[in-house]
Amino acid sequence: APHDAAINELAGDIALDRWTLAPENASSTALNAAARTAFTRALSTDPVRQGALIGLLLTEKNRAFELIWTEDRPRDAVPVLEAALARLDAATIDAAHREDAQQLRVNLLNRLGDARYYSEDYKGSLATFRQAQAVIEGELAKRETLAWLARRGESHWYVSGALEDNDAT
Repeated sequence: APHDAAINELAGDIALDRWTLAPENASSTALNAAARTAFTRALSTDPVRQGALIGLLLTEKNRAFELIWTEDRPRDAVPVLEAALARLDAATIDAAHREDAQQLRVNLLNRLGDARYYSEDYKGSLATFRQAQAVIEGELAKRETLAWLARRGESHWYVSGALEDNDAT
């Protein structure tokens, strides 16, 4: 089934799920690479397959996570995350995938905020965390859900930390 987009997308989803349970080492890197390969195959067969695109961009988020925390290279994570956000912005997302895309957007923005923060770009991190906060508040204005309320709490944490370090500089 190397040419079946649905099967490849599912294989990517499984590898992503396994990545979340893996320790931060070569095993997690290999799982993320396997997910990337599966999503790339799905998109090569069905270029507008939105679930596969979201999955592929999640592998970019994971790669940035590894650059920031596992490899201690936060500056290298910045262009990875900026490219993933640009690709998400360029995509046409249908209603069925909108929630996943918005959750991904917030996740990418928060990792970008982290990458900037740990690169000692405190002003850039604050601006990025505020972008994520704006997405969250926009979603909550449409409909209050537990997922977005939890994101709001996470967002307050990021913004407060960045504000504290901006005040110290």
